[in-house]
Amino acid sequence: MIGQETAGALSLSPTELGNLQEGFGTIVFGSAEGSHEIKIDTGTPGGTVTINDPVVFQTQGNGGEVRINSNLQVESLLVLGSGHTTMLNSDVTATGTGSLADVKFFDAVVVQGTRQVKSTNGSVLFSQSMTTGAGGVNGDADTTADHLTVLAAQSVTFKEAVGGSNPLESLTIGAANAKVTDVTFEKSVVIDGNLSIYATGNVNFNAGVTINQGGSLRIFSANQVAFNGGELVLNPITLGATTSPAGDSGDLYLETNSLQFPALDNSVRATGMGAEFTVRPPVRRDRSCCSRLLEPRAMQRLICQPP
Repeated sequence: MIGQETAGALSLSPTELGNLQEGFGTIVFGSAEGSHEIKIDTGTPGGTVTINDPVVFQTQGNGGEVRINSNLQVESLLVLGSGHTTMLNSDVTATGTGSLADVKFFDAVVVQGTRQVKSTNGSVLFSQSMTTGAGGVNGDADTTADHLTVLAAQSVTFKEAVGGSNPLESLTIGAANAKVTDVTFEKSVVIDGNLSIYATGNVNFNAGVTINQGGSLRIFSANQVAFNGGELVLNPITLGATTSPAGDSGDLYLETNSLQFPALDNSVRATGMGAEFTVRPPVRRDRSCCSRLLEPRAMQRLICQPP
């Protein structure tokens, strides 16, 4: 337990954490052989555990897991998990610089509620367990909607499927005033709501993208957007319509200097009504920005805008 004193468990209280003076090259919790439950929890709602050094959580034995139940602030974070899951029930922030600035999860990650993962000066990586190969980013499938925001000064990469078992209700990468550089999805993406990306570099989808429940896919300020494999499908709201009529698909908005779709029939489509497809460059260039687009089936409007 990291963040409070707990009887019967190896634990570090806030006072003991305060005795860890800044300057360690790395602080490692757990071991490669262990099947630990590493829990970050102050016992106070909204509490924060601060460790002013690079941190490694290592629990790669069968059944090992990490539970982030309180906000965690570190210089950098490396999670080496078993694939049995890192439970993201609070926010993670890395404030380091240089090579010690990243947030990396080598584990399956389950998002619980509305959460943020941030690297102030580095990159964010979601990958698979090095021991079992299990990975992916999912919601926790309870009745509370799961929303994930990922912020980084550099790149954001998803090596495993997003929403392969329990899709998030939204995924936001970057922000209007805090854009990331490159974004890469190596495997399939399924979101039960909006997928929003603010990036200045290249955005690559290397497998299919499915946006459910009337959600929209919006990409802002990218240099290049490439759909390199699979289909891009916008599905309508099916249950509990609140923001648009049931049966309506969301919109596709792509702000980019270069756009690539796979050479597949109907590779971009909306299965409901009311969808709008807009493509425009982020800076003023040649107005013929729609010179090569695949016509999306069931899209009611296709708009090409100069900036």
